Amino acid sequence: MKRLYLLAAVACCAAGAAKAQGEGPYIGLGGGWSSLDPVKFKVGATVGPISGKSSFRDDATVNFSIGYRFDSPWRVEAEVKYADFNARHLALSTLPAAAVATGDLGVTSFFADTFYDYPLSRHVALTAGVGLGAALADANLSDRVGDQIVHTGAGFSWQGIAGVIVALSSRFQAQLDYRYQAIDSTGHQFISLPGTGDASLKSKRIQAAMLTLRWFVDTPDKP
Repeated sequence: MKRLYLLAAVACCAAGAAKAQGEGPYIGLGGGWSSLDPVKFKVGATVGPISGKSSFRDDATVNFSIGYRFDSPWRVEAEVKYADFNARHLALSTLPAAAVATGDLGVTSFFADTFYDYPLSRHVALTAGVGLGAALADANLSDRVGDQIVHTGAGFSWQGIAGVIVALSSRFQAQLDYRYQAIDSTGHQFISLPGTGDASLKSKRIQAAMLTLRWFVDTPDKP
């Protein structure tokens, strides 16, 4: 019987903490810093085959989300995220000396996210989530001799998220998290002096640290 009372007390505390963490529809806006791992590319047989690798500088990232937190630790949301990475090197297998690159790779991601928020207290919770969706990679890359990889390609994308949530009030939260994102190969165009051809930027890996502010549209009921 004592165990039943203990379990009931734990359940009541968890429910109270969940209420303090907010409930119902919300809007989120975030920003942070992100890093894109070096990306391999391949050019088709029209002017190739040519392969190589491009590296990028770290840059800022922003996101916007609309979600819903249930009367439980679960949340779901739709998210749009954007980052623009300036090119550092564009090394072709046929011309490694032309490695210095200019231009950028803009990445716009669209996710359907699911989170589990584990309350540590009435105002602090751990969160873990996964997102599935797609990403648009807008390439504008060139080297010192005029070789270019351009145009926008789309690919499947997923992300994993882990962080901590702090309830600032009954309607506002702050979330600090780490995100790992993977994007499948995307199709682009290669332009050079010999001609043009199809090009692909292979799998892309992005790591980011973000701070998100969340506003709950409806004030949760008091326990």
